[in-house]
Amino acid sequence: MPAGAAGLRFSGFLGVGVDGGLGRQRDGGDAGESGDEVIDWKEAPAVKARLAGGFCIRAQVQGPCAYANICEHCPNFRTDTGYLPVLAAQRADTETLARDAEARGWTSEPERHRRLIARLDAHISQAQTG
Repeated sequence: MPAGAAGLRFSGFLGVGVDGGLGRQRDGGDAGESGDEVIDWKEAPAVKARLAGGFCIRAQVQGPCAYANICEHCPNFRTDTGYLPVLAAQRADTETLARDAEARGWTSEPERHRRLIARLDAHISQAQTG
C-alpha cells in the first residue's frame, strides 16, 4: 500500500481496528499485533461511503449511515472548478465501492452508490459549465 494511503488492519472477528476503522481479528489478539493483515479500506467487508474529506466504514449489520453523503444530495450544495479533482476522486472511489457491493451480493448498497455517482456527475457537469 502506498505511503499515506488509508488502510485497515484485519485479523478473525469484526471489531474496531487500530486506526479507528472496522477490523477482523484473525488471531484473537488486538488489532496491530503481529499477524494482522492491512488492506485498503475500499476492500473491507463492510458498508463503506467515500466522502470528500475521507471515508466512513460501518459493520454490515449497522447498514448505511443515514448521514452518508448527505451534502452531495442536498439542493443547497455548491461546488466550482477548484473542487473538480476532489469530486472526480470521490466518483472513482464510489464506482469501486458499487462494484465491491455488487460482488458481495448486497442489494441496496450498489444502488446507493449509483445514486451518489449520478449526483457527483451532475455536480461535476455544473462546475464545468458554470
